[in-house]
Amino acid sequence: DVRIVGDTLWFSEDKEKMYLKVKVDEGRQYFLGDIAFDGNTKFTNEQLSSLIKIDNGDPLDEEKYQEGVSKIYEAYGELGYLYATPVAREMAVDDSTIDLQFAVNEGEPAKVHRVNIIGNTKTKDKVVRRELVVKPGQVFRRSSLLRSQREIFQLNFFQDVQPDLVPL
Repeated sequence: DVRIVGDTLWFSEDKEKMYLKVKVDEGRQYFLGDIAFDGNTKFTNEQLSSLIKIDNGDPLDEEKYQEGVSKIYEAYGELGYLYATPVAREMAVDDSTIDLQFAVNEGEPAKVHRVNIIGNTKTKDKVVRRELVVKPGQVFRRSSLLRSQREIFQLNFFQDVQPDLVPL
């Protein structure tokens, strides 16, 4: 509910500095109530709730909230559920407490179909491929992709290694 209710701009007498004064109305402070999940089968409600590092009754913190949602995506990504979507609905309990209800659509685990190596001019592709932890046919795991990226980079043949996921 934060909003800017006024501003003032002025210069110093020597015109070397400019000052800006902004008047802000912070609005009401909100607190976290309960967190609930619906549609999740791979993780328990407690496991998913623990990824959001805001306790019941704490002030809502947008940064911690977004971090928690990212952690939920990472947890599903580690099991291969790249397209899992935890969508939160905010439900006001009273004037200052907000309950979160997540509708989770897990989808199906993604599999690695093919690994293309692009931009390699220094060595044979088989040298790069032997460093890959990610293999075609496997269920995608985020940690395997990151490890493959790190292993290829440590060959010291490349300035940068950027994986790109392309859905089929």
